[in-house]
Amino acid sequence: MVSGPLDAMAASGQEKRKSVVLVAQDDENDFLLLCSALAEVCPQADVRRVRDGEGVINWLTGVGYYRDRETFPLPVVIILDLHMPGMSGLDILKTIRRHPLLEHYPVVVMSRQDIAQDENLSLQLGANDFYGKPKNPEQMRKDAAEICRKWLE
Repeated sequence: MVSGPLDAMAASGQEKRKSVVLVAQDDENDFLLLCSALAEVCPQADVRRVRDGEGVINWLTGVGYYRDRETFPLPVVIILDLHMPGMSGLDILKTIRRHPLLEHYPVVVMSRQDIAQDENLSLQLGANDFYGKPKNPEQMRKDAAEICRKWLE
């Protein structure tokens, strides 16, 4: 029995809407590696990007440029780089966890430097998961597949 518009689309064979993954990443190469891996292993992911912490918070709260939810839909998961200009990833994570409308969002942290220290701090501040940034595409595909399995399926 079809119960709603998405069910009706699925029943008619139309593709269901993709799940938005918001990636906070200032490094172009790191973003392209992650985006490529997600496209390969997680076709239901609609990867969107912001380059700084202000962009993350504004996207999530629908402030200013990000107020149009058709253009900037709410994500199902946030993948957060810790080392960005301006507001650090840890500060973004603190802000998300303290905000009553944002605190429930799944946040996956990816970091390259001081992995053990970054992982401990991230998890203490409420990150749902942590990955060291892989240096090769094969490991990134494995990590992307795990993120997809945990947060998008």
